[in-house]
Amino acid sequence: MTVLKPVVLLVDDTPFNLDFLLDNLEEANYHVIVAENGHSALERIQYVKPDIILLDAMMPDMDGFTTCRRLKADPATADIPVIFLTSLTDTTDKVRGFEAGGVDYITKPLQIEEVLARISTHLTIRQLQSELQGENERLEKRVAERTIALREEVEQRKRNEAEKSKLLDVVGQQSEQLREMTNWLIMSQKNHYANTVLVLREQVEQNLSMLTFHLQSLHSFYQGKLIQEQIYAHLTSALELVEQTEKQLQSIVHNLHDPIETRHIAESPLLKLSTRESEVLRLVVSGKTNIEMADLLGLTETTIRTYRSRIMQKLNLTDLPSLTKFAIQHGLTTLQ
Repeated sequence: MTVLKPVVLLVDDTPFNLDFLLDNLEEANYHVIVAENGHSALERIQYVKPDIILLDAMMPDMDGFTTCRRLKADPATADIPVIFLTSLTDTTDKVRGFEAGGVDYITKPLQIEEVLARISTHLTIRQLQSELQGENERLEKRVAERTIALREEVEQRKRNEAEKSKLLDVVGQQSEQLREMTNWLIMSQKNHYANTVLVLREQVEQNLSMLTFHLQSLHSFYQGKLIQEQIYAHLTSALELVEQTEKQLQSIVHNLHDPIETRHIAESPLLKLSTRESEVLRLVVSGKTNIEMADLLGLTETTIRTYRSRIMQKLNLTDLPSLTKFAIQHGLTTLQ
């Protein structure tokens, strides 16, 4: 694998300096491009982008400071490190070089060891900066991708929660409708049963009344007449049997007109509770805390407290002991 040589742009209007640096830099395994003034340097850099620039500060027409500012103003060359070559030793001139965008300076007369050391140092710094910038860009890209993924995940969770809430609302509405329909059916069956019993009672009473009438007529007709004793005994027994049947019918009708079991179901206080309130009641009876119930039902603790308050109001209870007693009376302690 061929390793590319670092490219150095050497800008100086003194031929001696150019020859001196060119020979030593090439011997140090650098590829050197030469420019004799600022204009020439700006032209050459359009075709070959160097890794570092050695720039003479004092040149005719366009000095090194102006050339450096031009380089830093161009985004394509702004990141190339510039080392000033100068015979100026005044602090003001050195500061001027840094303000123009230079990263360092080498004082003439030049010492090749110093030149090579400073070039190596700034190339290393630039390489590290380039790697750091690349790593930052990759990190920013990963952060952006992860941010997008998290945003999509949050949006998906919101959609899932919305669908879950909508489903729970639908189930709750259907459960409430089913509860109301069950109550309506119980009452309807009760009313229908009562009407059926009433009609049946009227029909049986009419039949018994007619039978009683005929039997009494026969009994009166044959009373005192010479008939077989067996026939008269049968008539008497039939009248007694009809009378007992009528009493038994009245007792049955009285008991069936308002059945205890149906009345117990229709009047059960548990029917006052919604489906979700019934779930909360069962969990309270089983000893679950508000936090546990909230987790099991997918609700907040505030909502659980609201449901508990409604349950106590609907069941006309005031405290937990009374709720426990109610649960025992209605067989809820087994629903855990």
